[in-house]
Amino acid sequence: MEYFLFDYANVKTEKNFQNYENFITNNAIYKYYLFDLALLQHDQEIPLEYRIKAKNILSFHKAMFFIPYPFIGAYLYMKKRNNFFTTQLYFKERALFFKLFTIIISFRVLQKAILKYQGDEILPLIKKEYKQFIN
Repeated sequence: MEYFLFDYANVKTEKNFQNYENFITNNAIYKYYLFDLALLQHDQEIPLEYRIKAKNILSFHKAMFFIPYPFIGAYLYMKKRNNFFTTQLYFKERALFFKLFTIIISFRVLQKAILKYQGDEILPLIKKEYKQFIN
């Protein structure tokens, strides 16, 4: 199966706001990173250490996807036990859910930035060194 369709040779790996902002706002590049890491972990032509790194990166991001939800659930349960939702103060409820939504969105932005950082350590290197294996 063909992968590494994205041109990792021209990826800017410097750690500055411009590179990360472009990555976070462009979902196509984010999907290329995830797709290539997912296929990389099963490619038998790539050395085992790189496959393990790719598998660890994906496992980390799977765990990061679910991390905020138990905390938000526990917080909402605590608010429910304190009768927060029975007071009929809709503007406070709306503000609470907006804050929780903001927390989730900021966590997703952090997750994308971490994927960019981890992916830049492994993907351009593999694209350059093992070009003969990647169709």
